[in-house]
Parts: sequence; structure tokens; C-alpha cells
Amino acid sequence: MADQIEYNVWNKWDPLEVAMIGSCENKRFFENVKDIEIREKLTQLLIETQEDLDNFASVLEQHNVSVYRPEIDTNKRMWPKTNVSPCITHQPRDNGIVLGNNLLNTPEYPLLFPNVDMPKNDAWKDFNKITRMKIEPPCWTLVGDKLYVDISYQPTSIKKTRKRLQDWADKHLPNTEVRTIKTYGHSDGVFHTCKPGVIISIEDPGYYDKTFPNWDVLHLPEQSFHIMADFQKAKEYTQGKYWLPGEENNKPLLEFINLWLNEWVGYAEETVFDVNILMINENTACVNNYNKQVFDYFKKHHIEPIIVPMRHRYFWDGGLHCCSLDLVRTGEQQNYV
Repeated sequence: MADQIEYNVWNKWDPLEVAMIGSCENKRFFENVKDIEIREKLTQLLIETQEDLDNFASVLEQHNVSVYRPEIDTNKRMWPKTNVSPCITHQPRDNGIVLGNNLLNTPEYPLLFPNVDMPKNDAWKDFNKITRMKIEPPCWTLVGDKLYVDISYQPTSIKKTRKRLQDWADKHLPNTEVRTIKTYGHSDGVFHTCKPGVIISIEDPGYYDKTFPNWDVLHLPEQSFHIMADFQKAKEYTQGKYWLPGEENNKPLLEFINLWLNEWVGYAEETVFDVNILMINENTACVNNYNKQVFDYFKKHHIEPIIVPMRHRYFWDGGLHCCSLDLVRTGEQQNYV
């Protein structure tokens, strides 16, 4: 009998009960690639990515989180097909988000769970009908009774856009105020609300005076790719979209990725992975790596960081938040701002 999930997420820090962790393409995906070196390099990329995702799932399970994984097509191969579609199972956050008791899932890339009944996407259908907008799931941030929505690329006026969003929220998120923001990209790569009053962000604290008044904001600098010689070396062939450390001079491999795997990569040069984290609860955070500035800040706010490596995040342009999706958190709608 299929599991029934009652979706419930009102913020990013309530105790996590049920989550989805991504899965990578199967390790035989590149077996039809004739160049042995390219085939082996890319196969190793898939194997190590899956190992890291499996470890991520294990960390959550050790903290009593029930974890679901998307189904993988084990028969899928790169060729004889000439088109490589996005690896949609790897980063479920790109295609779905739970807001309150609603799962919004883009119809183009449905989230496929084994042995789980998925609800109808009425909230998503109504969103398109009411707002006539396209806003990707990572551009939404729910903080109790406030819904922050990135409208950077919406053609209509801010007033009209906010009115349409509020009309939708009144139907599917009662007692929720919509607040529009402009992050010019996926919001989870720009800021993260870790617990009440606590934010890590690539923006200066003053940027949040109106949206999160009196919250303590840790300003994280950029990744400083401009001073990383190896990244600059690879950028000649990757245009800053991705980076495979150690392969900066491997021109055949990089040209193969540019030609065939463009749908898999993002734009890593603009991503700060220290922001892209997952809170298990308001005192426990999963992070990609050690960062003294972040760890000192967490200590100040009584947050224990757990390092969960994602060795190839610079290739996929996705951190821990991208590779996961909160489905159920213990808690209810409250006012935090």
C-alpha cells in the first residue's frame, strides 16, 4: 500500500520529519561513450555524486528523518539519443516546494516517489491561472505567516504582481502576507532563514532592514572565483557555468560537457554554497564544508553544523538545499517577522 504524506512546512527550521533527497543518473548512463577517458571521468562523477547523496540521506535518517528518494531509470543511456534532458532527480528543489500544506510541483518535471501517492497540484494550477506568472520553486521562501517571493523578472508592475500573488495566497495559504523581493536568481542561493531572527546571506545586513527588521544577518562574501587560478583556467572553456577541479586542462572532456551536458550545469560562478544549507531543526544545520565565519556565527546562535560533503557541487551548481526537499516539518503557522 502506498504511503500517504500530509505535507506541512511553514519555515526552514521546524523539526524535519520527512524529506526527499535527490538521486543521480545511473552509473551506466555513459556506457555508450566511445572515448574511454571521457566515459570513465563522467561515470566517476555520477558514482561520487550518488555516494554523497546517499550519505546525505543517511545523515538525515540518523536524526530520525524519514527519507524518500526519486525513482531512477536504470535503463537510461546517453546514446543513441542525441538530447540529454536535465537530471531532474538530482535536485528536487528546482522543481518542487511545500508551502504550508501544499506541494507545488512543476508539471514539466514531476517528482516521482516510489510507493507514495502524490496529491493533485491544484495549488500550482491555480497559481498559473490566478497570477499568469512563472516563478520557479526555489524563488519562494515561507517564514510562518510571511511568504517572500522573488519577482525579479516579472514584466508587470510590482503592485499588480503583489496583488495577484496575494489573491493566490488567500486561497491556498490563508492568513499569509505576500512580500515581494528581488534576488535575481534562486533565493536559496542568496539567503537562508536558519531560525527565528537568524539569516545567512550574500547581501549586506542593511538589505533586510525592511523585509526582516531586527534579524541578525551574517553577510557571506562571494566565492572569490576571480582569484582562483584553476577556476579561471577552466573558465576559458566553461564560461563560468561549472568547474571540475583537477580537469581544468582536460579540453576534450570540457568540450564534451559543453556540447552534450549543457542541460545539467547551471552557473556556478554566481553561487555561494555556504548559503545553500538544510536545517534539520533550529539547532542543527547540514552544511557543505567548514567555513570559520559560518561556524562562529552558528556557535553564537546555538546551531550545530554537520558537514555533508557534495564533492561535485561546482559541476551541478547545487548545494544541500537544492538536493533536498522538505515534505513535513513539525510545527504550525506563526508570526516571526
